[in-house]
Amino acid sequence: MVSFLLNTQMNHIQEEKADLTLLEYLRENKKLTGTKEGCASGDCGACTVVVAEISKATDYSLQYKAINSCVTFLSALHGKQLITVEHLSDGNNLHPVQQSMVEEHGSQCGFCTPGFIMSMFALYHQNSEIDREAVINGLSGNLCRCTGYRPIIDAALNVCGNKIEDKFSRVEAQTITTLKSIGRTSVDTDNLIIPTSRETLSQAIQSHPTAKMFAGSTDLALQVTQQLHTFDKLISLSLVPELTTIDTLEQGLLIGAALPFNEIEPELLKHFPDLSELLWRFAATPIRNQATLGGNVANAS
Repeated sequence: MVSFLLNTQMNHIQEEKADLTLLEYLRENKKLTGTKEGCASGDCGACTVVVAEISKATDYSLQYKAINSCVTFLSALHGKQLITVEHLSDGNNLHPVQQSMVEEHGSQCGFCTPGFIMSMFALYHQNSEIDREAVINGLSGNLCRCTGYRPIIDAALNVCGNKIEDKFSRVEAQTITTLKSIGRTSVDTDNLIIPTSRETLSQAIQSHPTAKMFAGSTDLALQVTQQLHTFDKLISLSLVPELTTIDTLEQGLLIGAALPFNEIEPELLKHFPDLSELLWRFAATPIRNQATLGGNVANAS
């Protein structure tokens, strides 16, 4: 059973299509249509949502990550909180990032606006100092053809430079307690397996040799959205510890195949700083928050 918070509501999904994307789930199942479909390939940012999960470094804080819902399978939410644009306002008061977008005149037709807002929201909840370079990097992957990027960048700079406590910060401890109640539990349904150890992963592969394995799904999901392919059985690698960590050894770095690029980057740049531009050009932030080195090599993409 896949368990997660959708905004503040706990969801338990026992049986659903293995290849159901978050975008389809939000728009068709939950009627949360603020999340838009543009390219359906993770390129335009109209479908951007934010996932909050317990920090790997500490167990008393949350990490907020912008991701493309069109190339993310529903199973990726297990043990996490999915935040959509409908949930940002506090009663009749806009969230600070929404208010900043209004004040800086950062929206015209509005189709791309929810995606920009969610990327700004993820930036708003980063602990590091946010400068212009960080804003441009954080908004990468979000395309706008109407407004132009200057007022949108200004909106992000202004709000991230003048942060105030929002409703998410006020209930963070409660959210963490709820997510801990789900934990890193395994999932084994008719169409989805999420093993939590190398042993159970090996058993899953032996029992279902034709099932596709995936981690970030930024490549595999394109077969669903672009080629209309269906997967009856999938094996997620996202909870296997050995595949989701990076270790520094005397002879080099041991990088888990299912570790997203944005989690590899800090350690990698300590030893190979010249890779900075290469990683920056590799993909936009929402893709780097999911795409893995193992998947990139395995798919030869």
